[in-house]
Amino acid sequence: MKFGKALNHDIYKIPSEWRPFLIQYKHLKRCIHKIEHELNEIGMSREVVKTKFQDGFKLEYSFKDDNNHARACIIVDFGDHKRTPPKVQLSTIIHLTENSHSKCENDFISLCSYSSVDSQCNDIKVVDFDDFMDNLPSHDDESVIRMKEVLKNLKKTFCVEREFFDILLEEISQLNHLQQMNQEQFINELKKLRILLIDSTSPFKKDMYVWREIFKKYILAEIFVGNTEVDRKERGWEMAQKKLNKFIEELNISQLVKKLKEPSSKIILEEFLKLNHKLVTMKHFQQMNKTTMSKILKKHDKKSCLNARSNFQNLMENDTYLNEKIFRILCNDLTENLTSIIPQAEDYSCPVCMAIHWKPIRLCCGHVFCIQCLINAGHKGIKNCPVCRAENAIANVDSSNLDVSLMNFLKLYFPNETKQKQNENDRERAIQDMQMLTGRIYYQRNTGY
Repeated sequence: MKFGKALNHDIYKIPSEWRPFLIQYKHLKRCIHKIEHELNEIGMSREVVKTKFQDGFKLEYSFKDDNNHARACIIVDFGDHKRTPPKVQLSTIIHLTENSHSKCENDFISLCSYSSVDSQCNDIKVVDFDDFMDNLPSHDDESVIRMKEVLKNLKKTFCVEREFFDILLEEISQLNHLQQMNQEQFINELKKLRILLIDSTSPFKKDMYVWREIFKKYILAEIFVGNTEVDRKERGWEMAQKKLNKFIEELNISQLVKKLKEPSSKIILEEFLKLNHKLVTMKHFQQMNKTTMSKILKKHDKKSCLNARSNFQNLMENDTYLNEKIFRILCNDLTENLTSIIPQAEDYSCPVCMAIHWKPIRLCCGHVFCIQCLINAGHKGIKNCPVCRAENAIANVDSSNLDVSLMNFLKLYFPNETKQKQNENDRERAIQDMQMLTGRIYYQRNTGY
């Protein structure tokens, strides 16, 4: 399927209110046809240009960003490089305005010479186009003759070139405006959802454990960014869509949605999934526009032999809309702001027994262990911290090392886990007491020591 038809097919996958902001591929193609027609009319067809510029000529676009302007320069490099050849730029200023069509200043010629040492352009002199052409030497130097011919021809086609880049730059400007609106709306919706989620996942309500399981599956799904040491890559929109669909499928298989007892919880979950779908759609829309821009610039270069693609994309690489950083920020906001509301048991596990550190003892080095593991360590004569080997960290423990606030937090948010750990500790102490009475080993608990 040709790109134009594929684009028309994909456009129905994005919201209708975004569609007018899609880079107008067909309109820009018509501009390219006009450029090609103009070049053919003046004898500067693609075949002719290729033939003329085989012997040292260089013809390409250069773009420089200057606040709200992009300066498009057709660079023509003439002459034998063994001497100091002139570098001539037929230039215009394209204004990057958001609410009006771009305006162009008068054409001018920028002349400079290459340094034989560092190949950099110096001695820049800007003159009016007509003045420059009138003052060119009239002798029969072949490079001067060709220079006059090429610059006169390019001058005729530059207005059509302006139209092409005016349209493209204006549409990118409008995309920046749309993205800013979408970003603000997304962040506002995220803030509202966070407030609702804090209430719904309260430890005093019935759905806390279900939500914890939902977010555990969501983190493992790695929908937008990998979260393992091996994989930290950001997902493309297609991969993100597949992983989101798989996550929803797992929710249905595990019947976690049916386990939600609070009426508001199901509504909040729907809004959470909508935000994920919206972020995927935003990534899809951005990719559509980036691909459209790349394709249309490639077609422009192919038809006109004026190499603009690489330089234009370099100019746009830090552009707000075409930059991937904004999606990394939104993905991080979505993941961190919501999933962090419900603490996970893995974040409060003892480094020794890997269970929740009930009755947590915070050593002088800052590491936290459950009290039973430290008791067992003391029985085995271990005095230093098992993690960082801080000297006498265990030997110097007393009642002040009990982290009461953390213990109350764990009891509130992990009632099932703390109860289970308390039962295990009670059973282990009973076994130890029996061993002291009988002198027989009834059970050896693996504590990691």
